Amino acid sequence: MVFALSIHAQISSRASFASLAATVGGRSAGLGGSAYGHPGDASMSAGNPALLSFIDNKQVGITHWSLPTGLKRGNMVIANDWGHIKNPKWRMAMAVDYWQTGELAMTDAAGYLIGSFDAKEVIPRITVAYQDGPWTAGATIKWAQLVYAGYNAQALAADLGVVYSMDSGYTQIAMVIRNVGYGIESFDDNYEPVPFEWSLSISQKLKHAPFRWNLTYKHLEIWDLTFFDPLQLVRDPLSGTTYYKEFDWTNQLMRHLQPSIEAQLGGRVFVQLGYDFQRMLELRVPDWRTNAGMSLGITIHAGRNIYQYGQEMAHVAGRITHVSLIRNL
Repeated sequence: MVFALSIHAQISSRASFASLAATVGGRSAGLGGSAYGHPGDASMSAGNPALLSFIDNKQVGITHWSLPTGLKRGNMVIANDWGHIKNPKWRMAMAVDYWQTGELAMTDAAGYLIGSFDAKEVIPRITVAYQDGPWTAGATIKWAQLVYAGYNAQALAADLGVVYSMDSGYTQIAMVIRNVGYGIESFDDNYEPVPFEWSLSISQKLKHAPFRWNLTYKHLEIWDLTFFDPLQLVRDPLSGTTYYKEFDWTNQLMRHLQPSIEAQLGGRVFVQLGYDFQRMLELRVPDWRTNAGMSLGITIHAGRNIYQYGQEMAHVAGRITHVSLIRNL
């Protein structure tokens, strides 16, 4: 919280370490990436470390996801009791997130091609969670390392999460503080910020229907998530003057909300649907029908294996696709 005082105005779209804000897994992606109270598998601890205590078995998982730009990313996680931690109230996980661009063109200041380079990022992380009655708490330590053509930047960050279960486990209320930290090495004299986030989430499974709904309020630390939008410039036809039309209160509120729902079809198939209002408002095209902000996913349990597929609609240029394989050991 002390570190957060100096970086509370920085959200993920303004940070070079934006990948620290990403969550992992096809199920999480199908729910929009911010269902921080939704029990699931070990990969969902990337969003809220306290969720690690809701898994019943040792798990290993891998995730591959691709972005519209062609950027490929990967993740591997191993979870449950580890080493000297044998108390069933404890859970521990080790994971690493990785991405690489492949070869990119390198030019000089005049724009002449002088070679090629690649850019990559590696984020190892360790998560510990503890459950005591209806309360579950968790913490994750992350070490982000950026390498761009031989130039390096590094940051340390921590996630802190808590979940309160009520109504015989049908309802979970979660609060998570993500990416409390700072840069420890910079590309130049300016240290890169980390994408701080403080969010509140509720998840509830209906008692008499096969559905679980989620609602997350993201970025409690800052109210105004808007930016300068040229589409908000309005010209008065009588005077010819141009003024900026500010976003109203409803628009501001909706940018913080992210609802999602999961339907259980039988005992082994789960279908996810989510919506990110902030993404929709930022990436929509006024004269073109898009599904920006929507996310879809499916999870299939087959023996010890869990297969997950999720898509987040980014904009008309493409989608973010997640494919995960989780195995219970």
